[in-house]
Amino acid sequence: WQNYITPYLGKNWLQVPWFFVEMFFYRRILEAIGYFQTGSFKGYDPFLDQKQRLLESASVSIRDLGDHLEESLDHEHLFTGKQRSDLKQLLTLNVWGNQADLSMWSAREIRPDHKNSDEQRFHLLVDQAEAVFNYLTTFEEKSSRVDFILDNYGPELVHDIGLADYLLSTNMTSSIRFHAKPAPHYVSDAMIKDIHNTIDYLAGRQEKPVRMMANRIMAYIQEGRLELKEDFFWTSPLYFWEMPKHIHEELAESDLVISKGDANYRRLA
Repeated sequence: WQNYITPYLGKNWLQVPWFFVEMFFYRRILEAIGYFQTGSFKGYDPFLDQKQRLLESASVSIRDLGDHLEESLDHEHLFTGKQRSDLKQLLTLNVWGNQADLSMWSAREIRPDHKNSDEQRFHLLVDQAEAVFNYLTTFEEKSSRVDFILDNYGPELVHDIGLADYLLSTNMTSSIRFHAKPAPHYVSDAMIKDIHNTIDYLAGRQEKPVRMMANRIMAYIQEGRLELKEDFFWTSPLYFWEMPKHIHEELAESDLVISKGDANYRRLA
């Protein structure tokens, strides 16, 4: 971070690129509480309570996702030609999960949108779900990997897990890699421990389809089909064209990269 700061020394926050300011702001919060130092607050997530409330507020959408996966993964259903529409619906639900972003709204202000998928698709500027389906089905007889660059904890992460469950359970891809933040960031951004907390939460739900989703995901992690990775690049002020060589090489091995959230979009743009 000392190297990142050097070009901007002596300037105020209005004279510095906004992307850098945001990244530095959240890093300073962690420095202020002693997140990286030895002591009682080492590794402490100052946003944990808000994140947990966000997850618990998504009860209806979690139930609906479990029901959708139960129907979509039914053995007979898989041979009715509905995979195309099932995947497109899951992709649409996944996009709108990003509405639950605690860096913009508090957990109390967020109300999950229960509009149907047709209404949600109407508001998309670009919809590449059809192209994604056509592309993934070319790998049916070959090994392939899909990478998710994760964004938010809560309902968005639940839908990431649901989409990963569907892709692995239907063998649309051989493996999936989740790229998570290494430390608390942007309030609700997901870390590896948040992924495990979410899976445990889903496994403890009353609805059987939701518990089954959690059990399948746990099995995929144990089998190595779902990998959980973290890197400090994802909390740095660097853009994609500045990414470290090891991240570039890792993403280059992927057959499809799903980049989530406005911060990652701004890294690209």
